Amino acid sequence: MTRWERYIALSLRRISKHIMGLPDEFETTSENCDYFNQAASDLIKHGLESEFPFAVSRFGYSELRALLTYLHIRGTETDFHKLLSFVKGEKVEPWWHPNTIKIITHNAGLFPREIKFIEQFCELLLLDMTEIDVLGSWLGGEREIKPRMPNTKFMRFHDFYHFLHPDPWTSALKDKKILVVHPFSKSIQTQYRLKDKVFKGAHQLPDFELTTYKAVQSIAGNRPPGFDNWFHALEAMKNDISKIDFDISILGCGAYGMPLAAFIKRDLKKKSVHLGGNTQILFGIKGSRWETDPTFAPILNSHWVKPLPEETPDGHQTIDSNCYW
Repeated sequence: MTRWERYIALSLRRISKHIMGLPDEFETTSENCDYFNQAASDLIKHGLESEFPFAVSRFGYSELRALLTYLHIRGTETDFHKLLSFVKGEKVEPWWHPNTIKIITHNAGLFPREIKFIEQFCELLLLDMTEIDVLGSWLGGEREIKPRMPNTKFMRFHDFYHFLHPDPWTSALKDKKILVVHPFSKSIQTQYRLKDKVFKGAHQLPDFELTTYKAVQSIAGNRPPGFDNWFHALEAMKNDISKIDFDISILGCGAYGMPLAAFIKRDLKKKSVHLGGNTQILFGIKGSRWETDPTFAPILNSHWVKPLPEETPDGHQTIDSNCYW
């Protein structure tokens, strides 16, 4: 489709959205969820306590936007009907919008910034998302994904926060070997030793054997040395993780998260909980996103810390208003 067709479609979409109040594919919503509150937390807890491999995950905004774009482009409809569904607010753009390319590479860490790698990543997601047992749902556009995940239970994303429930899912971590894959490896180790001061009562993390693995950091245009592309970095992480002795993994590592969760379940026959950015909350590591969130006002205390300077990448201010730092 031509540049002018795209321009006209974008203009009509803005007009129709203003007049008709069309829903936003990326509006925060729980409309796709089937499990809430303690029942949602129990889904995770029971899965972690079972004898079977198990995977919890979530879509990041950047990853979902790229995936929905890819599916729309690859759809069998005519260009006219693709544009019409976009104008009507039913689907995202049926082309690679520059902002979609930017956020999946700059914000989520996919590299290099080439369409062929974004498409390869979307194909990987389509495969790996079928391994997910429980999805923390929070975006309206997940309604398009849900039919492709018939064996996945959709819980409210907000219920990942263990401190909201009287019987938190984190109790299933007790006496287990826990691997945390995250760029803030050193801070997580330090904060775990202060776990009784970070959270109180039932919401304290239980005692477990903690191992941390520093995830590859490729957001904000940072190119990790030794890797030609994102997929090489992913394979290196898989290889390293396969050599670590653990029972349950907790993942917060950008676009690497869901593929690693699927790998740990499918290939290693173990359990994984992909929380994304929320991983740092478990250990009392704050960022600007949570400092202004009223949900956290009752629990933030003097024992919560910011990530270390060495865990703060160049360009961090350009990632969602410095949300993790």
